[in-house]
Order: sequence, then structure tokens, then C-alpha cells
Amino acid sequence: MAGDLTSQAGELLLSAHRTGVGVEPDMPAPQSRADAYGIQDHVLRQLGSAIAWKIGRAANDPEPYIAPIPKLGIVRPDGRCVLPPGAAQLGVEAELGMRLGKEITPEMATLGRAECLALFSHVVPLLEILHTRLAGANAAAPLWKLADFQASGGVVLGAPIAWTGQDLASVQVMVNGEAREARHPFGDPLELLHWAVRHLARRGGAPTGTVLTTGSYTGITQVGAGGRFEAEFSRFGEVRTQVISPGH
Repeated sequence: MAGDLTSQAGELLLSAHRTGVGVEPDMPAPQSRADAYGIQDHVLRQLGSAIAWKIGRAANDPEPYIAPIPKLGIVRPDGRCVLPPGAAQLGVEAELGMRLGKEITPEMATLGRAECLALFSHVVPLLEILHTRLAGANAAAPLWKLADFQASGGVVLGAPIAWTGQDLASVQVMVNGEAREARHPFGDPLELLHWAVRHLARRGGAPTGTVLTTGSYTGITQVGAGGRFEAEFSRFGEVRTQVISPGH
């Protein structure tokens, strides 16, 4: 994707981040993940550093993907989430993130799995808030979605607990008081973290304290104005949010 198109796409998405109003691109779509990551980087440079990164993998695709979650967004400092203009609800996912105890540096692009995992110091219960900045058919187009931070609207972080090698593949979690036995959607989240560390090293690194999250244990729950969502992991603590209307 030519540099001017990357900048145009980035500026369009940046306007949607700042106004909360969805946009429908009238330019060529990204042609590769590299294009989408270039657009991500353009937007992130304007919004500031990422508080977290989300990692996932599409069905039947061995290559993971990654997207930043900037501190600025629809999540308030008190953990409540504000509905963007025109939105009736937000998607909420309960996840477990891993917090970096050491920074990722560009020299780590070929680091082995054990060395990558040694960079993490804490497990963090969290809620990812989903909201696209895209309108129309582009909201579901995979590479536009990836350019748009994989539809992440922000993250609510719970209290971290020390990482001692706990099993993250299978967890017990209470969602709004309902007990669930849940498995990680990608089986082994640690392999995704290994990939992510090396990827972020190639993109310049990530500072100590950044959280990497690898997918929902509970699927997506749609929450409207006034609604609450609470997740309590039996071994990892709890996290909650409330969705509120603008102006509250």
C-alpha cells in the first residue's frame, strides 16, 4: 500500500477515534497485513502508546494477528465505558492478559519461546471492549478491521497477580454470577505470546507494564446503556464495567 494511501486511511480512522463517529472509507482497501499494520502504526503515533495489544488468529489461518489498544478510548479511568454517538451497545469479552515485567526491545525479534515468556511478570484479568470505527461493509472486511485495531474500543484492567506458570488453557469464571468452565479459544495462549513478542520487537518494541491479551474465554456479550458486566476468574481475580450514555 502506497505511503500516501496509508496516511489517508490512518487519518480517516484517526478522525473516527476522536469524534466517535464511524467512517466508511472511499479508498482502496489494505492488500496485506503489512498494509494494515502500517495504518495501525500511523494512528497509534497520533493517539499515543498502547496500554495493551490484542492477539488472535483467524480460523484456518496459522499466522496470528495483532492490534494495539491505546489508553485513549471509550473506557473512563473509573472503568466505566461510554457509548459512542449512535451506538446502542458495546461488545464485552472477559480475558486474561499478561503484563510485561521487562520491556520488549528490537533485538528480541528472534528470541526463543522460554526467553519470551520470561519477560512476563503478572496475569491481569481484563475486559476488552469492542467497537468498530468503520461503517458499512468495511466493518466486516478482515484487513480494514485489522487496520481499525481489530475493532477494539478499549480495555478495563483488573488487579494483576504474579505469573508463576499457571495454566491459562482452561479456567473457571463467573460471568454476571453464572459459573462457567471455559477453555482458551486458541488452545495454548503462550504460543501466541511467543509470536507477539517477536512481532512487537520488529515493530520497535513495547515498554514494561504493557499488557498482551490473547482472546476471550466467554465470547462476546452485548451490553447496552446502564448494563453491567462482571467476570470473576477463580484463580485470577475479578474485573467489572458499566456501560453509560454520553454525558453521564
